[in-house]
Amino acid sequence: MKNSFGRIAILAVALGLAACASRPKDTGDDLTLALSAKVAVNRGDGTPLPVARDLAPEAVPGRNQQVLLLSGGGSHGAFGAGVLVGWTASGQRPQFDIVTGVSTGALMATFAFLGTEFDGALRHLYTSVENGEIYKERGLGGLLKGAAFDQKPLARQLEQEISDTVLARVAGECAKGRRLFIATTNLDKGLQVVWDMCGIAESPSPGRAALYRKILLASAAIPGLFRPVYIQSNSRMPSLHVDGTIHSSILFHSFMLAKGGSQDVWTIINGKIDYARRDGIADANLTSTVPRAILEMMKANTNASVYRTYVRARQAKARFHLAFVPDDMPDTSPIEFKSDEMGPLFEAGEEFGRAGRWAEEPPRLETLDRLP
Repeated sequence: MKNSFGRIAILAVALGLAACASRPKDTGDDLTLALSAKVAVNRGDGTPLPVARDLAPEAVPGRNQQVLLLSGGGSHGAFGAGVLVGWTASGQRPQFDIVTGVSTGALMATFAFLGTEFDGALRHLYTSVENGEIYKERGLGGLLKGAAFDQKPLARQLEQEISDTVLARVAGECAKGRRLFIATTNLDKGLQVVWDMCGIAESPSPGRAALYRKILLASAAIPGLFRPVYIQSNSRMPSLHVDGTIHSSILFHSFMLAKGGSQDVWTIINGKIDYARRDGIADANLTSTVPRAILEMMKANTNASVYRTYVRARQAKARFHLAFVPDDMPDTSPIEFKSDEMGPLFEAGEEFGRAGRWAEEPPRLETLDRLP
């Protein structure tokens, strides 16, 4: 893990010194462009997120609203996939009124949204798919053009998995009042963009499938490692979109909760949220300190995202439930998709899902951090 991630980190630093990749002038037909402008909930232009409740399901008296939040985490998404599959086996998994996903969580969100019959797709994606089916190395020449890896293999995977039939199924569930949201980061504006995937699935636009897949690809595009995805909206110059976890590892906003009624917020973290490393002293060299610092920033982002989600849920008087990779699991690289590493993560998640040992608050809270 150290060697591979250290090499990638150095390549990413070198990328900052490289020439900028050229930006395309156009990315699609006018119908697709109009659609992308419509379904970006906050439009990526600084407009505040809406307070209107029309994007959230109506509260149903006598029934709990179920919200599922899927975090980023790369190949560690095997844990979250396992949780969902094990949850199904327990017979306790609910139908979710709202599903949100960021990065790897975005890739599994469609299957989680459509329900238990897609558990097989989750198992395949996170136990059988290897590096070569997600990306291929581009070398130094690729770096100078914008990224260390080419994610075309992942794009091909999405074309197969997110078919027109699957998109029609999503639209059918959205028509019942359920909601699906995905986050990307607009680097031009420095904002997280929330995408209403139901708005895309239900659209008559011929560009809906391409845009749907493009948003999923963008949400998982780690800057420097994968090329940014250009999404055009209300101008002729496309915006540069990358991994949604840059702003937050979890996508959860106030408008996603129905006004009134009883609610459960299920949060699956595809990674650890331990506060201290257990692998000894860092070496004082670039290949050690750079990846270590990046991992620490990612961990801090995740912990802050978890706490913010906990506060919002409790303030709404919703029940907060949390799952995360156990501290004693072996450390693996989130950018390495290897079945022998993802398999144990999937199994740990599956065991968790069967047992249902959800935490009711983030671990290791200080006294004044805890909410009633």
